[in-house]
Amino acid sequence: MIVFSFRSKRDKEHLLDKAKKMEEYASMIVECIEDSKYDDEYEERAYRDNEREMEGRYGYRRGMR
Repeated sequence: MIVFSFRSKRDKEHLLDKAKKMEEYASMIVECIEDSKYDDEYEERAYRDNEREMEGRYGYRRGMR
């Protein structure tokens, strides 16, 4: 448990405003991270699909020796 002691009402309001801004930015960061997770999964799936398309009739990749 954390206990805060403020010198004045103004200090309390100032800290509350800062905390609300931090909360807003934290939620934005969480959304960005969650969105990037889905983008990574999409890129991996697209890469695997591309690899399958590159395989030739005999199971080797074109252009590689």
